[in-house]
Amino acid sequence: MIVSCEDQTFLGKFSSVDMNATGDQPIILRTGTAGYLIEKIIVTNASASLSLAAGGVYTAASKGGTAIVAAGQLYSALTGSTKLLSLTLAALTDVLTTSPIYLSLTVAQGTAATADIYMFGRILN
Repeated sequence: MIVSCEDQTFLGKFSSVDMNATGDQPIILRTGTAGYLIEKIIVTNASASLSLAAGGVYTAASKGGTAIVAAGQLYSALTGSTKLLSLTLAALTDVLTTSPIYLSLTVAQGTAATADIYMFGRILN
């Protein structure tokens, strides 16, 4: 079986993610029906200093499926809108095919705050 792989590409964005909510927040990916690999997730444009927010990214709702980013991920490096944070990815061993994927915080910020999330990776054909 031959698999082709695009160069790293933009997979999706979620603007104004609520960093004060612990419910599931879906991130729609632009992968179509193809499998993909996530290689980088960047969070930026925080509306406030994210001193308390923590949480992960998952392939299914309710912190289900595969953890792409662990539940303990801290966002405290985001002290203002010009800062960015590259999230720590879990060691993924499967080609992913689900969309959306979900940001699900385990600890909310405690006050109103938002941020933007950008996903990058490779689409496998």
